[in-house]
Amino acid sequence: MKLTSKNNFLQSLSKGAYVVLLLICFILFSCINNQNFPEEVLKEYFVSVNSCNYERAQELSVGEAFDAVKYDMKDSCEVIEVEIVSVSCKTEGNKATCDIKIKRDVGSTAKETYTYSLVQKDGEWKIADLPEGFILSKE
Repeated sequence: MKLTSKNNFLQSLSKGAYVVLLLICFILFSCINNQNFPEEVLKEYFVSVNSCNYERAQELSVGEAFDAVKYDMKDSCEVIEVEIVSVSCKTEGNKATCDIKIKRDVGSTAKETYTYSLVQKDGEWKIADLPEGFILSKE
């Protein structure tokens, strides 16, 4: 009888350990979200803007950046092929300043750098301001 009790205890312990392991994995993967890194949000926003995916660009933006996408990009957008060379961000609390370096012509060596401001809203990073002089539409 003692042997059976011991086996039941080990079985329940292993089931409990399995559940705990699954719970830990779920929590870890839930925390690893691209929205938690301003660099990844800026890359996705930049790709969305340059591929005329205004719905996704709006989801990734607030304030001035949201308005620019809503009013400028939706009405006049042209797909532009760009290569993202690098993205670097400096974060202070719920604000970040990020530089994105791109090449417009894939074969070209000329690089352009733009600086964006991001804010963290409800735990997710969003594009807040566009670079000075940056225009979405060609009008």
